[in-house]
Amino acid sequence: MSNTTEYSIMVDPQSFSTKEQALKCAGLVKVRIMNHPVTATLPEIMTYIMRGQTVILGELGLSDKHLKAIAKGEKIRPTASKGTWKSQQIFAIDIDNEYKVRNKETGKFDKVKYEGELYLEIQDILDICSSREIYPSVIYETLSSEKNHRKYRVFFVVDNLVTNESLRERLTMSLVESFFYKGYKLSDTSCTDAARLFFGGKQIVYENYDVVNSIKHLLDVPITYKAAVRSKGPAAERKDQIRNAAKKSTNQMVKLIANHDWDEIKNIVAERIQTAFSPTATRHEGSLTKLETFISLVHRLTNNIYITKDIMFPFWLDELKPMVIRGRRDFYHSASVFPMEILFGCEAYESISCILPDHEDKNPSARFEYTSEGKSKYKCYACCEDYSLDIFDLFEALSGLSSTSVRHHIAYIFNLTLETEWQKEKRRELDDFAEMYRYADKRIAAFAPRLYKRLRTSRLLLLLEMMMLDAKIYLPDISITSQEEAIYIAEVRNISKWMQDRAVAGSSVKTIHKKMHLAATLGLIEYLPENSDVLFVHEARARKRDKIRFKGLLHQYRTNIIRIPILTKRVFLDAEKRLKDLEDKNFSFSHADKRETYVWGTSEEEASTHYVQDTKENKKSTETMKAFERFKAAAEDLLERQGYFTQKDLLSHKRIRQLKKKKELLAIVTPELLKTSEIEYTYYRSHYKDLYKIKQGKLQELKPGRTKIYRRLEIEDKDKSK
Repeated sequence: MSNTTEYSIMVDPQSFSTKEQALKCAGLVKVRIMNHPVTATLPEIMTYIMRGQTVILGELGLSDKHLKAIAKGEKIRPTASKGTWKSQQIFAIDIDNEYKVRNKETGKFDKVKYEGELYLEIQDILDICSSREIYPSVIYETLSSEKNHRKYRVFFVVDNLVTNESLRERLTMSLVESFFYKGYKLSDTSCTDAARLFFGGKQIVYENYDVVNSIKHLLDVPITYKAAVRSKGPAAERKDQIRNAAKKSTNQMVKLIANHDWDEIKNIVAERIQTAFSPTATRHEGSLTKLETFISLVHRLTNNIYITKDIMFPFWLDELKPMVIRGRRDFYHSASVFPMEILFGCEAYESISCILPDHEDKNPSARFEYTSEGKSKYKCYACCEDYSLDIFDLFEALSGLSSTSVRHHIAYIFNLTLETEWQKEKRRELDDFAEMYRYADKRIAAFAPRLYKRLRTSRLLLLLEMMMLDAKIYLPDISITSQEEAIYIAEVRNISKWMQDRAVAGSSVKTIHKKMHLAATLGLIEYLPENSDVLFVHEARARKRDKIRFKGLLHQYRTNIIRIPILTKRVFLDAEKRLKDLEDKNFSFSHADKRETYVWGTSEEEASTHYVQDTKENKKSTETMKAFERFKAAAEDLLERQGYFTQKDLLSHKRIRQLKKKKELLAIVTPELLKTSEIEYTYYRSHYKDLYKIKQGKLQELKPGRTKIYRRLEIEDKDKSK
């Protein structure tokens, strides 16, 4: 009889047929699976797995961090992690029958299949378990298992529910270490992760649902297999070399950086800044001026709400009030102008012994100097004669850490943060919006088919997806913009270049403006008015070093500051309705970037809505009014002579033939022409040949169901029933 005990686990509702598909969506699965707790028996759990669904063999919930955020009224998006683990009764280990070997040429790890006695089959696994007196409940082949290279996953059930994190980890390690043999790792140690995702399987090869393992016995199992001693990787070896070299250095800061003592570094920086500004300090004009430049720059680039101390004192001592810098580019620029000679206790342009770990400098050959842009650089004329290091490069060389880690540590030293909690939430939200446009055929087409068709045919889906991702890069905080929605500073030239680099059709600046106006017409984005409070955010970016002509940008492309609404189902349904109304009015989507298109096609109020950053008046120009009279007279003439006309007939009429920009003007005035002249359009049908007595030569131009035919409203098709 099968085990009827129910276990609490987490099950993802989506199925995957291959491991590659599952790995691509692992991040989304960790978020989605938090909303799908399941209580099921072991046979039912195996049914989920055989369907290709992903499971976590334990119960997850909100962590302490999540509960604190909820108490503060903040929005949360819990993700499966070690901190969310609550309890577990089923444990698993993977037998992949392979090991990793570092490739000396590429530096990456290659997977190599075990051979001989190290390659485990089903009976080998059962023999090892029997010798340890541990009993598996299920063994199945994983998604990556192949005919000539089997991979298995083994489930063990314990007699009591485990709610202690240290006990869970110890039990898992007891199972993993049972499969070490002669120094070889026969099981995957990553199974010890509390929030490990276990993807679906191919087939069950062994099952015994009645067995249960005693926790006490598992902890007392005599492990005779020797655990493999992991050798240090290149990164760890490099850090040891740096620490050994730092011991020989006489510079205190070099030793602190090598030992990663960031708290002490932060205090020393603050003390040296205070000393530099104290009344009794010896004034070194160059360094003091550079320090003032750094502090004033940081204050100019940050949100002043977070600044609580005097501008000329070390505001970075207050850890509870970090200053939020407006963007990564601003952070790199401000940090690079910090005078590093103060950090390392010397003077600018003073010759010092090289502080790099690979250079034993007996004669001083290095110094701190400044570029023409005022950035502080370290240069050794013996070991790095051809290049110089900024503060990020120098910290990376002295600590052995990655560039990402160094960036976070430097931000900690200066008490700066690159994003607030609001910005983190909005960036996750923008990721969701981008994914919505990426999979529009599944997300939007189901309830807004007309909108999906328009977005697809106008190639607007890719642009909107790219805009959502681009908005993440420079996202002003709510304390700066006072807007609940994300504000996007759309630099159209950059968007155009991005699309051209990827060979995307319709990537000119003019075409992108047209698509953005179309998106705004449908309510998917919103242009902010010229007197908006957030316009100064764009001005803050228009510094000389960025070579951005602020006034030129705003006057040439005055629709760059955009608010991104929260994209719900209601927004897309409203866009669907709006699209239908515009299509009924014969609105020219091909000229949506023209102000007069809105004036003629909809109203002056609509034109004002979409050109809120433009100082020009929204009215019908004299040129368009004259063109409208010409088109109206030509249409009347054609209707009088042949009873119908096509767009080609109208453009080739003697009154229109010599008109400049005639196609553009026709698209703009068509809605007004149909309205005032009581004209309607339909698509050509084969029986129109007899109705309008169309000549044989003309029929070659008319395509049934595709060519538009314009005619009077009072004309009724008597042969419609045919």
